[in-house]
Amino acid sequence: MLPIRKSQIGERLSIAGFNAKEFELVAENNHSYKLIYTANPAFYYELNGNVPKYCPGVNGNIIGSGRANQWEDHFKSLQIWLNALKANLKVIDPWTELKETFSEDQSNAGNYEDFLTDEEQVKFANVLDQLLIKMEELNIRTEQIAKDMEHLKEMSAKISKKDIALLLLGSGTSYVMQGLIPSEKASTLLKFIQDSFKAFKGYLLS
Repeated sequence: MLPIRKSQIGERLSIAGFNAKEFELVAENNHSYKLIYTANPAFYYELNGNVPKYCPGVNGNIIGSGRANQWEDHFKSLQIWLNALKANLKVIDPWTELKETFSEDQSNAGNYEDFLTDEEQVKFANVLDQLLIKMEELNIRTEQIAKDMEHLKEMSAKISKKDIALLLLGSGTSYVMQGLIPSEKASTLLKFIQDSFKAFKGYLLS
């Protein structure tokens, strides 16, 4: 890729408030390249000829795309991606408070290596079902999340309470970073999760 085109990309990054050092530019030729956000390589912008594709997309979508008949045309979709990237980066990690609470409870209790009882497994499954319903009420797409929730239900009978909590927290963080949970809805969902798991005092995320 010619230096002038690299410079044009760098200028767009600067205007959007980013530093070019935050990205890796992989140029295939003078018309195609991939821009990777190095702090989270899942976030990228890719121009393949006249077809831009990027992650995260807008409005909570994981992938966005567009069309650029000429080089100058693709800067519009690049700006859309940079705006979506900034919006997602504002959500540092809405599960931080839950993680801190979990860490405190873990240090003050000795039962995290135990397994959920049959009754607790049923209660845990019900909470996950209610969580999915809440997400749907918030117009969050739950296809992939629902599959993960079913996996968590299965694992609740096989692994310790500590590992279940870590799996749940890890999944929540992943959903935010992937854009499955839009930044503007994360705080509402976080509050719901905290309230839901109060039923697990001394066990999970209390």
